[in-house]
Amino acid sequence: MLLKPTQLQKDIAAWLGDLTAGKAIFNAKDDRGAVLDSLNPVVFRDGSFLAIHHSLDAGSFRLNLAESDDGFSWKHVRELANHGSQGELFPATDGSWWLAFEADAPDSVHIRLQRYRTLAALRKGEPLLDELLPRSLAPSAEGTPSFESTNGDSAKLRFHYYRDRDVDRAASGEFRGRGRWSANVDDRWNKGLEGLGIKGNIGGRTKVRLAGKDWYIQEGQLAKNDWSSWRLWLMDSKSLVPVAIPMRTPGGSVSFANPHAIRVGTSREELLLTLFMPTEGNTPGEKGEAISVRRIPAQWR
Repeated sequence: MLLKPTQLQKDIAAWLGDLTAGKAIFNAKDDRGAVLDSLNPVVFRDGSFLAIHHSLDAGSFRLNLAESDDGFSWKHVRELANHGSQGELFPATDGSWWLAFEADAPDSVHIRLQRYRTLAALRKGEPLLDELLPRSLAPSAEGTPSFESTNGDSAKLRFHYYRDRDVDRAASGEFRGRGRWSANVDDRWNKGLEGLGIKGNIGGRTKVRLAGKDWYIQEGQLAKNDWSSWRLWLMDSKSLVPVAIPMRTPGGSVSFANPHAIRVGTSREELLLTLFMPTEGNTPGEKGEAISVRRIPAQWR
């Protein structure tokens, strides 16, 4: 039987896409004036933030650590990697911090996985573990990693692989300790999105809990090599049924990528959503990194 999106899923998608609600800024930069591309934040109990982002400097991507008190104004902490981008932090229950990102050196794109013993070690850039994961699904590129979970020395990730040197498609894998990594293609994930017309890349994703359920916000490209065709979909974490997120901005922009979402506020009653907006398909004042915060409807908290 063909599963269809529920009304709840459609309602959440419509709410997520409305960047005219709440507060939103575009072309966000840090205190140095550096871009905050693919800003991926973690919120602390006191409401402050730590985030990973990347910027292009002297022809290479730099992966940076930044901090903020409000989610909108960001201060540079340190560079964590040259030739690094598309990162995600994951605070483990044992006090350690995991970091996964794309490394485009020494030979094309790999996932690089790091673990820091403490937050202080992370802020100093001193990893306990630093491993370049071997590509097993694509000969030239695997990237945009995100964490599903960690348990002791192991970590489960989602990521994309460059299928047939043609388009990015979704995959998942598990790291079980030094030198132990296995990965699989997520066929059901890919087919659901391809069925909605995605001809280009299926890239990054973020997971958020709303209305008592986990959802993925997934980026996808309608047409290959067309930056104006990046769109967002909301996926049920169990059925993996996707529905398009109808985006609305003050200027009428249409292209959105690299979604990251976390719940914030004293009682986690608000949603902070970050998105990368390419130049193509978007108005001049709405490009670069967008940061949005809005109040979550009471029935979904």
